[in-house]
Amino acid sequence: MVILDKYHDDDLVEPSANTDAPPSYETISAAHGEQPNSYPVDEKSSAFPTSRPGSSTPSTSGNTSRPLSTQSNPSSWLSMLSFSSSRTAKQVRQTVLTLIRDLVLNAESPHILLDSCANACRTYHLDLSALLQERSIEHHSAIYWAILNRRDALLPSLLVHAAPLLQGTLSEIRLACLATANQELFQSLRCPRESMIKGMTPLSTSPGTDALVLGSMPADEIEIREMEGQGTFMAEIRINLWQKRMRVSGRVNVEFIARGRIWSLTFFSPPSTTRTAVGMWQVALCLLEHSPPTFVDSRLVIDLPPPSSNLSANASQASDLISLSPPPDDPSSPAARSPPPSSPTPSQKSKSKSKAPQTIEVRLKSTYRLAYRALHTFLAALDAASSIPKEWSPPQVEQWTDDGGSTYTNAIVVPLDEGAGAELLYDNTPFIASDGTLHVRLEVRLGKPDADCVIC
Repeated sequence: MVILDKYHDDDLVEPSANTDAPPSYETISAAHGEQPNSYPVDEKSSAFPTSRPGSSTPSTSGNTSRPLSTQSNPSSWLSMLSFSSSRTAKQVRQTVLTLIRDLVLNAESPHILLDSCANACRTYHLDLSALLQERSIEHHSAIYWAILNRRDALLPSLLVHAAPLLQGTLSEIRLACLATANQELFQSLRCPRESMIKGMTPLSTSPGTDALVLGSMPADEIEIREMEGQGTFMAEIRINLWQKRMRVSGRVNVEFIARGRIWSLTFFSPPSTTRTAVGMWQVALCLLEHSPPTFVDSRLVIDLPPPSSNLSANASQASDLISLSPPPDDPSSPAARSPPPSSPTPSQKSKSKSKAPQTIEVRLKSTYRLAYRALHTFLAALDAASSIPKEWSPPQVEQWTDDGGSTYTNAIVVPLDEGAGAELLYDNTPFIASDGTLHVRLEVRLGKPDADCVIC
């Protein structure tokens, strides 16, 4: 750790030999019984995938430094960055930026160092949150590099001190998660109920009512399986209280990383206060920022929930009823007095099967390339439409053509309440488990729609 004295103004007073300047980074580690590592350090955690892309060594861009070699008391400096009164806010700012860069390279004792930087920033009226989000390390912030190089010991401390996060920082977080294909971290950061940092601005585009409806329930579960072949994958999604959330907020959104892109699957309907007729439930597939355009042929499949989903929800109630019921051989038992039920006839079986479909399939395809367009995103248009619920009208899907003649679309939208999909609107539908979970499977092939089979 060094003190940068870049600003050589004539009115600055050079520090005396007794100046209580911060010690080197190695001194800090030694004072706490830690051995400094030679950086860059490659940290790995079982919470992240074992494979990782090659990481580069970031450097502070555009700044030169002149170290001041002084003796000081490490313990007093750790309680607060005790710069002498001759130091200016500009010099303290540059020193903090250098410390942040050192942490990205060597993440030893991050919480101690960042707490000290926070104290110094308060003393000199600096904003540590802004410094942590400043793109001062090779045109990126320290949070970006911490995610890219998988500094999982450093990231929580950075996010705590950087809150609230700016939109530009959230964009960098998405980019870093995408670059490392870190689906697990992406999901933990986008979910406000299981976010690794309490109070952090989530990455999610879900409405605020989700937190009120779900409470302490776990996040929606998403499992990605990339299939063999060119550009195919399958997303197994379990959405908690799906029908209730649709009826309350008119929107349920899940996001995930697959095939080098960030995807958004959004179920939406008119708000409950709209003058529009109830119904019109739809589903939209979009790409989010940093995702390259692609042709998409996909299918949304909703199967009947597995029996375990319904049995587990009523297990405790069933056990209570069984314990209160008399034994079967008891003459007073209703089971002993009533004859066994008769087996249904084949005609009865066929009638019962024809009443409700066993699977709901919705085809999501487009002859145009699906693309993200910053100023014309479908989700932003959906937000704008929902902001005026009484005058709500569904946002329009946009298409545009580039100079090369290629045509793009910002979303693939299909109705959900037509045909078999209408089952999802009803109470007690068999497609929603007794605990309110909707099991969805999204099958995607990155190519032009040219066959009935998406993933064969």
